[in-house]
Amino acid sequence: MKKTMLMIGMLLFATALTAKHDPKDHAVCRADKQKFCKDVKPGEGRIYECMSANKARLTPECAAHVEAAHQNLKAKLNACKNDIGKFCSNVEPGEGRIIHCLEENEASLEPACKTALKKKGAEGLQ
Repeated sequence: MKKTMLMIGMLLFATALTAKHDPKDHAVCRADKQKFCKDVKPGEGRIYECMSANKARLTPECAAHVEAAHQNLKAKLNACKNDIGKFCSNVEPGEGRIIHCLEENEASLEPACKTALKKKGAEGLQ
């Protein structure tokens, strides 16, 4: 169960990476992404994992952004775990499908999940 929730969390995070980008946020980690993760293929949380693995070497601003993304992921997972299980358990993970599933069921989502989905995510860490 723990492994499944971690997987759902990573997938939720990975799909959040394809959300709208705030150019300011993107610029915060641009140099660090190029320096530490230039050979990493974007998608499925790979850039996030690379940035997390290099967190001690990131600029303070980017490290703070990565930490905020991590906290955002935890909050979204916690707020949406029931709805993911209820509405999206048969959805194949990846390429934004879980987020899309949640958005398609927005009218039926728990209020906490709706709120969490609207919060700024991990933009700039594709």
